[in-house]
Amino acid sequence: IESFVHGAMCYCYSGQCLMSSFNGGRSGNRGRCAQPCRLPYKVYDGQNIINNQDEKYALSPKDMCALKILPDVIDAGVYSLKIEGRMKNVTYAAYVTSIYRKYVDKYIANGRKGYKVSDKDIEQLCDIYNRGAFTTGFYDTGKGRDMMALTRPNHWGVKALQVVSNVKGKITFKALTDINRQDVFEIDKEHSFESGSDIKKGQTMVVNLPKKYDLAVGKVLNRMKNAYLTELVKKSYVDCNTCISVDIYFKALKGEKAELTISSKDVYVTVYGGEVQQASKQAATKENIKNKLLMMGQTGYIAGQVEVVIDSDIFMPVSEIKKLRREALLQLDKKLIEVHQRSCKITATEEINDSYKQDGVQHKEKECFKSVYLYNVQHLDTVLMTENVKRVYIDFDIFYRDEDEFSKALGKAAAASDIELYIGLPYILTQDNHELLCSLFDYVDTHFEGKVKGYLVRNLEEAGLLAKRKKLSLKNNRNCYDIITDAGLYIFNTYAKNELKDILENADLNMKEYTLPYELNASELKSVCGKGSELIVYGRASLMVSKQCVRKTYGKCDKKNKETLLKQNADREYIVKSVCSFCYTVIRAGAFDLSKEDVLDDMSVSSYRYEFDNESEEQIRNILNNKSDIDYKGHFYRGVN
Repeated sequence: IESFVHGAMCYCYSGQCLMSSFNGGRSGNRGRCAQPCRLPYKVYDGQNIINNQDEKYALSPKDMCALKILPDVIDAGVYSLKIEGRMKNVTYAAYVTSIYRKYVDKYIANGRKGYKVSDKDIEQLCDIYNRGAFTTGFYDTGKGRDMMALTRPNHWGVKALQVVSNVKGKITFKALTDINRQDVFEIDKEHSFESGSDIKKGQTMVVNLPKKYDLAVGKVLNRMKNAYLTELVKKSYVDCNTCISVDIYFKALKGEKAELTISSKDVYVTVYGGEVQQASKQAATKENIKNKLLMMGQTGYIAGQVEVVIDSDIFMPVSEIKKLRREALLQLDKKLIEVHQRSCKITATEEINDSYKQDGVQHKEKECFKSVYLYNVQHLDTVLMTENVKRVYIDFDIFYRDEDEFSKALGKAAAASDIELYIGLPYILTQDNHELLCSLFDYVDTHFEGKVKGYLVRNLEEAGLLAKRKKLSLKNNRNCYDIITDAGLYIFNTYAKNELKDILENADLNMKEYTLPYELNASELKSVCGKGSELIVYGRASLMVSKQCVRKTYGKCDKKNKETLLKQNADREYIVKSVCSFCYTVIRAGAFDLSKEDVLDDMSVSSYRYEFDNESEEQIRNILNNKSDIDYKGHFYRGVN
């Protein structure tokens, strides 16, 4: 098990974020996040703004530090500790890693009794980077304000200086912690200054600064750079010797070829020279040969154990020794690289094209039908009367909001001719919600067995739960359900598609169809679509799925599934949909419509999906009949980096 222990936390569940892609074409799912969660937003509850100007970073979590609970993490079975370091500098990467190495070793050696994290180490981690101190994430912290850095999205530094007096720009500061020469202190977002000397905690320092700065008595300044710590890391990790240690064995016996073997761990190379001759004058010595072999220079290697075996009266030219050493190190370079190389039988492009031919050509002969996903069932009749609608999805949450309404909707859809009835499942399923979801499955089994064809599965946890239930169903001769995977079960290429299919088949689940991902553009989608693929052509893309709740953060949680509006600027706003039954939120973009795009005629898909929530009856009718006036095309023509 690998588990995250330190650094910046995503607002969104891992692998479920499209916000960076839709904002700037950089995929957070592939390590290119543009950090839209660190931008300022106005938060609206209806017409009212519920966050003030000082708390505008509504999606910005504090950084995690799990040092204090590291024994619990290790005892839980975690084998690999993940430290976030994307776009961080070498000081951050080296120091944070060294601190976790120190405390892992400490716990392994001494157990819980001898495990205590020093305040100094925590302070220095804060010096390196923090967003308003640290949290332990969801290990033992609940959602809400305590996990959020609402007032500032970047490095907060450490409280270091307090203004004692300000006489016409001559400022006296009291040190709140030990201060080092060349430490950097922030006056405001645009201005800072350096300390000129070392000062102990509790001592004072006097600095002359322009009178324009707001430095009233009592104001505290944060240290944004710890010069001592930066230099310590540089000396300890950056400028230190990082060469690979190698063992050397050299043999030179008269009448045989000179032999040099160099090894690093389990990787060996041996090279041979010419036949060794008897010395006519001065014979070679072990010491001279050893000295030449030790001359590694800038090769990136350093000699470990060296063994030299020679006859006592041989002639060994210096040039021959150097040549053997160079050849051996070059071969060792290649072998060490080969150990870590991964091979691929065919390129991704070749595989994709072949798959498209197999799936696509035959399927293009068939007519593509329409499917409709309903987050509310107010206009179900309109959908059922629309020509070429062959599949209807009913959102799971209707069951938890109003069981009677859910039952009537399923009954009406099941009674319609030529309609496949599916139920869309939650975006996220945690272990403590298994029983809650099973109550839905039990209800469907009891009242709609044989009428509900299957489920739209949005994560592998749901697939696993359905697989367990299928085993019980087969034992009891009960109905088994088909599965359609949603866009969040990420199919970026046919490797991913085949892997997902294998996972479900190994669980004895029937993956009838799969939903194409939002992030691929029109051209890229052609590579993964084919028989059994469904393309969402109308709806609001789910940009983030989060355990956090904007309403709870700002004290507005009432567990009534209300929507909240996030406004970034005049052009960008997002709806935050609360799913209170399973306690998560979904951040959605504005509605996009691809239904009239000519390029769809060249794509081999089985069905087009329309997703409706708060649309009026007239809007639904127009959209399903290709009469929409929506210009926004989502990600369809953009693609991602």
